[in-house]
Amino acid sequence: STLLPAAQKLYQIDTQRLADAQDDATSFPWFAALLVIALLVALVITQRYIRRRTNRVVNVGLLVATIAVVVAVLWSATGLVLETVHVSDGRSVGSAPGETLAQIRTEALQARTDEMLTLVARGGISYESQYDKATGDIGGKDGAGGLLGQVHAASSDDTLTNQIGSAITAAKSWFALHHQASTANGGGDYATAVAITLGAGNGQPNEAAAFDKVDSTLNQAIAQARADFAHETGAAQGWLTALPVGVLVLLVLAAAGAAIGIWQRLREYR
Repeated sequence: STLLPAAQKLYQIDTQRLADAQDDATSFPWFAALLVIALLVALVITQRYIRRRTNRVVNVGLLVATIAVVVAVLWSATGLVLETVHVSDGRSVGSAPGETLAQIRTEALQARTDEMLTLVARGGISYESQYDKATGDIGGKDGAGGLLGQVHAASSDDTLTNQIGSAITAAKSWFALHHQASTANGGGDYATAVAITLGAGNGQPNEAAAFDKVDSTLNQAIAQARADFAHETGAAQGWLTALPVGVLVLLVLAAAGAAIGIWQRLREYR
């Protein structure tokens, strides 16, 4: 009642921070875009003005400056679009399913705790309703619905899909064995209920093994979601690696070209 809710709250805080960072990474840089458009307009207007005043068809310096700005715009736009695509993919195939799977695993641990506490209480307090709520969230009525069904249907990664499928199969087995243990406990056969829940071995029903399978497959699926997220995020970062330096060089070239072009025209009137 303390550790698991606290862990879930901590995970939600970190997940929200990640979501905010992803929103920032995919937001359009309106201010920078307006500045670049203003710069291009200024260069075009300047060239037309100088052409009318000097009757020169082409000003090489200003032309170079304009080309440099256009290349910077195209490079930036391409890099930012591809970065946004990879960040969005990282969210859809990595962080989003990872968040759901972590929630499922937390609820599974809570449900396992509830069924243990029901046996410990020996009829004093029943945690069965809490167990039913948690497992309903996890897999619905049959283990294939709920959050597991949602994340399985939304998965686009074959490895992740197969791992979630294994978790669904294990959850069905866990739910079925819990029903057997609950029925035995409700009928007064406490020893059988304990044997099923803890796993007595000797070929008898083993709910503990079924739950361990659920937990391990969920852990594998979470690791796969993290790997997918890291891959897409790395690809997004790759498109931006040289962009700041490249754009800076192009803008310096544009500034130099504009200065030289205007200086040449001014020199003619000395």
